[in-house]
Formats: sequence, structure tokens, C-alpha cells
Amino acid sequence: MTTRQLLRWMRVNERRQRGLPSLLVGVLAGLPLAAFVYWRAQASVETGSTAWLAVAIVAFAFAFLRVPFHLYWRSDAALLAQLPIGGGPLFDAALLRCARAALATFVATAIAAVPLALLDAHAVHEATRQITATPFAGDVPALTPLMFFLHHVAIAGVLALAAGLLIPGVVVWAASLLVGGSVADRTSAGTILGAIPGAAGAFIFVGAILASSWLTGDLIDERSGSFLFGVSFASIAAVVAARHAAPRVMDRILRDVSALDRQRLAHLDVRPPTALERAVAALLGDAALPYRKDARLMRRRYPMAFALGAVAFITLAIMGLAHAARPWLVVVAGAAALYAATLASRLSHPPIELPRLSSTLPITAAARRRAKLAWIVSWSLVFVGAPLAFALLRAS
Repeated sequence: MTTRQLLRWMRVNERRQRGLPSLLVGVLAGLPLAAFVYWRAQASVETGSTAWLAVAIVAFAFAFLRVPFHLYWRSDAALLAQLPIGGGPLFDAALLRCARAALATFVATAIAAVPLALLDAHAVHEATRQITATPFAGDVPALTPLMFFLHHVAIAGVLALAAGLLIPGVVVWAASLLVGGSVADRTSAGTILGAIPGAAGAFIFVGAILASSWLTGDLIDERSGSFLFGVSFASIAAVVAARHAAPRVMDRILRDVSALDRQRLAHLDVRPPTALERAVAALLGDAALPYRKDARLMRRRYPMAFALGAVAFITLAIMGLAHAARPWLVVVAGAAALYAATLASRLSHPPIELPRLSSTLPITAAARRRAKLAWIVSWSLVFVGAPLAFALLRAS
């Protein structure tokens, strides 16, 4: 099957599903985001710009996380891997899905920036002045509302390039480590599938935060230029490299990732607790036994918890080294807290916890709750608390 035939089949399948077009989803998502940015911009021009950047980072973080689901974590991945379709067409179809999702996210964030173009011209001029003193001659460099809006759209465009080209290329490369036999252990392979793309996304977002001074400035400084041109070039290079490798590996990626999911659920392969887990268990008394069970199962069933935890650790550490402002640290810590809430829910549901079976064991419900709380607290302290404290100390 060729790329054209596969894309035609995709269009027929999408029409049968009768879902909303991705661009329409982007427009609908952009309207409430624009309302939020408009509300924050009433306080000050700088506050509106910061609110937009936070909205854009959250929106594109979701787009980055969806890339593996466009490429290989699809419900039909096992079926596609068994059909007579070459790796090239499979990659082309997946890349088109990524590009459409990136375009929809760009539309949403561009709409969210529209209130910035409607701000008072004098307020924008005062907020974007390059120098605060009155010059002896000439105009003070500053932005008009239209240019202020276009600076934000340019940042959104670079993030869209990353979501549509760079992250797919990184994801394919990470998955090729699995099919190439470089990773023997399946749990480690599952961690790598999330950790490498997650780390790439973290570096991109840290770069966007460090380049945010250009949003309220007329001239491109070193940080902003490195981000704008560096991410754009890396996006093109990554997709070219991935397309070159796709005919050899893409069909094998679909096959092996499908097998990875089944193997991770097929047997337990329990390993001994780590040194940190043993230290925490020693403090829990009668909750030590359920804690060790939860820790082992979470390591086996949800390796992404540790991959994304490492991404949060790296992000906060980099932000600390770069002296990032405290509001951005709060944004990253808030995102990590939301993910910790998700992990807490997983601790209380199968396959980690079987409530009916647990109720028959000589372990109290209070001990089980204390064990789960200890796991969440230790995960949060290691991956979020320690680097956040370092970043806050650097920011003070």
C-alpha cells in the first residue's frame, strides 16, 4: 500500500467516525483561552503576555504528549503492523496526524493571542519600551499592538513546528532503540519511550520561557534567537532524518511497541525494592508490606511515572540554573502536582490495587492508605520537591 492509498483509507475511516475536524476543535478551544488572556491582560500588558505563554505551554504540552498516540500507541497499531504497508507510508500517515494536531493547537493559541492585538497602543508602547530613559533624539524602540500580537504568534508557530516535526522525529528515534535491540529489558524500553520525548519537550518549553523576553521586546536577543532559529532548524532536521529511517523501522516499531504493551501486562517480573523504597518502608510500620507491593507494581506497570518524573526534575533543575522567575516554577510544579494526582488514582485501582481482594487480607484499610500516601509523597519529594527547592533558592 502506498502513502496515497493509506491516506485515502484514513479519510474514509475518519468520515465514518464522524468526529469534529481538528481545525474546528482548535477554534473552539481557542475561544475560552482568548477570554482568559483578555481577563489577565486587563491587569497589565505584561500579565496578559505571561498568561498567554502559560496557556501556550499547557496546550503544546498536551500536543507533545499526544505524538506517541499518533505514531504507535494507537488502538489499530497491531492491525496496521500486520498489513502489507511499508514503513514509509506508515510514517507519512502518522506525520500527517501529528501535523494536523499541531496546526489545531497553533490555531487555538493564535486565537488566544488576539486580545493582545486589541490592547491600548499607548499601554503596549510603555510596556515594550527597550529603554526607560527619554533619549536625546529619535524614537524609543517599542512595539505596536499588532507587532506585539505577531511576536506571540511567532512563538506559537515555532512550538507548532516542534509538535508537528521535531517531537515526531524524536519519538521515532526513541522507538527505534527498541526495535534495534539496544534495550533488552522491556520495562526500561517503556521508560525510554516516554523519557526521551519528554526530555525533548522539557528543553523546548524551558527555551520558550527563557525566550519570553522577546514577547515584550522589539529586538531579538541571544536567547530568543537561539530558540526561534534553533528549534525551527532542529524540527526540519529531525523530520528529514526520521523519514529517511522510516522505511526500515516504522513497521517494526508498530509491531514491537504492540508486543511491549502485551508483555508488560502478561507477567509480573517483580524485582526487589530499591534502597529508597526500603528506607521509606522502614518508617511505615504495618504499612510497610502494602507499600513495598505498591512500589514494585508501580515500577512495573507504570514506568512512565518515573520517566515523566525525571522530565519534571530536569526541567526544574534547568530553570533553577537559568534563574527562571518564580511564576514559571509554580506552573511546572502545578503540572507535576496534577500528574501526582493521576498517579494517586492509579494506586487505588487495578492492576495496582484489587479492593475486594485486599479487604480479605489481614491488613487494615488505614495501613493501605498510609502506604499509598507514602509512595506519592516520596515520588513528589524526589522528582519535584528537591529540584523545586533548588530552583526557588536560585530565584531568591
